[in-house]
Amino acid sequence: MTIIFKTNDLEIKKHKNLFFLTLLRKDKRDQQFLNSLKKLNLKKNTFQAEMVLPFKIFLKLNNNSFSYTYLISLFLALKKQIELLKNDNIGILYFDLNDILVVKNDVYYDFYYMNKSMLFDIKDDMIQINKIFNKIDNKNEKFLSPELIIINKIPSISYFTCSYFSLAILVAFCINGDNLDYFKTHDWCEDDMEKIIESIHGTKLFYSLKRASVLVPNERYLLWV
Repeated sequence: MTIIFKTNDLEIKKHKNLFFLTLLRKDKRDQQFLNSLKKLNLKKNTFQAEMVLPFKIFLKLNNNSFSYTYLISLFLALKKQIELLKNDNIGILYFDLNDILVVKNDVYYDFYYMNKSMLFDIKDDMIQINKIFNKIDNKNEKFLSPELIIINKIPSISYFTCSYFSLAILVAFCINGDNLDYFKTHDWCEDDMEKIIESIHGTKLFYSLKRASVLVPNERYLLWV
């Protein structure tokens, strides 16, 4: 079998048209994580797909710029996973280009967050943070919310909507995909997102990204209306 995708916590191998997901490290959130992947239709940790590949490869195949259809698919798929995890009081801190899996069936693409080690318990709408993030690290491909960037001591806490902001700027990055350093290091201001996503102005996605990227954490929303 060929390894298609691997993190410190899991790997996915391929044999013919079957894919096998193996959890390499066990922890208390395993079942909730697997529940958030329900669109894979896992059966004994196996699933079928026409194509499975890492997000960075998919981005490169699309010349670092997604069509509007792909942008919607990315937003809605990860939005759904955030919501499924939140139902179990589990939150994602941020999205990283290395932690997303792309799965194709027929003409549809789905996207899944696969870094199980970056899932944290939500208590009273807050996530406890046990690390400091270096936004200028050359190896950093994380999309961090403003409140995570400014953390300078641990332990600290963050409102659970840090993932909302992260998702919004990830999708915004995929509109052009040509300036990762800007998204990694930018000090966000209130009007920045609207300028970045001007090319999709007036669309449902435009307003969804604006709502998710409000600077005040408890005023962010993940809506598709």
